[in-house]
Amino acid sequence: MDKILEIISRLKYQTILLFGGIVFILISMCKFSFENDNFKIEQSNSINYFVFVVGSVFVFLSIIVFMAEYFDIFSTKNIKGIKNGYSVEFGGKKLNVIYGKIETYRCDNNTVIALPIDEFFSKDCILRKNSALNAYVKRHYAPSDIDLTLQYAQPFINLVVQNLSGMPKSSVEKKPNIFEDSYGVGKGIFFNDTNSQNNLILISTSTQRANQGIRSDVSYIAEAVNEVCNIMTNNALYNLYIPVIGSGYGGLLEADIFVLILQFVKVLRNQARPINEVNIVVYKGDNGSEKLNRKFIKSILKSVLTITS
Repeated sequence: MDKILEIISRLKYQTILLFGGIVFILISMCKFSFENDNFKIEQSNSINYFVFVVGSVFVFLSIIVFMAEYFDIFSTKNIKGIKNGYSVEFGGKKLNVIYGKIETYRCDNNTVIALPIDEFFSKDCILRKNSALNAYVKRHYAPSDIDLTLQYAQPFINLVVQNLSGMPKSSVEKKPNIFEDSYGVGKGIFFNDTNSQNNLILISTSTQRANQGIRSDVSYIAEAVNEVCNIMTNNALYNLYIPVIGSGYGGLLEADIFVLILQFVKVLRNQARPINEVNIVVYKGDNGSEKLNRKFIKSILKSVLTITS
């Protein structure tokens, strides 16, 4: 009996309702009797309509529950579809997950764009193709028809070096017998980009060590989010645009978006933080290709809202 109850407890509601409904419908068509101490089940000449109706209601309810879950009718009622993504509100504060390119967004005085960089805040990371940071610097510092080179990136690199002045650092072995100053993971600098006039936060989200290569970890994302929020609070910045940090060369993606959304939901639920709007930008290519499909994003939002409610 305990084994049966354990199996039932694992079934979804719609399965239990459907099974129960079918059993009731079958019972409504049967006749039960005892003959010579033997229990007999026979087909009845008439239907027990009360039992039949009960069974039919169970079957109907199982279909309703299945459709509600399949189309997210009830569980995602707080998730609103917006242009190019989804939006969730928390007492006047918003979390938007939008599809696009981080380099195309512009800032007003109260808005900031956060971009991931390695622990060295290195020029190598800025020049590394197919990264959010490279795409941003290329758009604002280089001609559109060529790749970003050191020549074009140098003014931006100078800004980074200038704003790193005074930050704690330590020498680590980046590659075999090659040492470089590391500022640590989850560390950020804030400055105004003179070319684009955007407020920028560069936040370290990946490491590199000899014989290990470039890597990221979901734990780095929590540290990065906390640092970004601290910088925003200290500089009276209320709105944020941020790509899916940790993905790409960091080696993560699906886990990134879950942890990133989870951390920012916690931030927005914390009324002590003066942050009004967070926009997580999921890359969408020129041909319309999307790194993460929208059904997956919606399911992540649903999961995060469930565990944080």
